[in-house]
Amino acid sequence: MPAGVGDFEAQARQVYANLAAIIAKVGGSWASVVKTTVYLTDERHIEPFRAIRREAMQGHEPPNTLVIAAALGSPELLVEVEAVLVLD
Repeated sequence: MPAGVGDFEAQARQVYANLAAIIAKVGGSWASVVKTTVYLTDERHIEPFRAIRREAMQGHEPPNTLVIAAALGSPELLVEVEAVLVLD
C-alpha cells in the first residue's frame, strides 16, 4: 500500500524521500539528476507538485517531462517520478 493513500502531497513527498535515499545510496546528489519524468493522474496536482519538487530538490531543476496519465500501476498511486542520474 503506498504512503498517503488519497493524499497527493503525502505521496509526492514520499516519492522524493525515496528518490533521495536511492540517490544517496549510489553516491549521488540532487545535482547528479540530469532529467526527470513525472506521471500525475490529475492535472490539478501540477502546481502543488512543482512546489514539492522545488523544495525536495533544493532548487535543482533538471529538464523534466510531465505526463498526465489516466492511471498508474496501482489505483492508489497519484504520482510517480523517474530520475536519470549521471555519476562521476
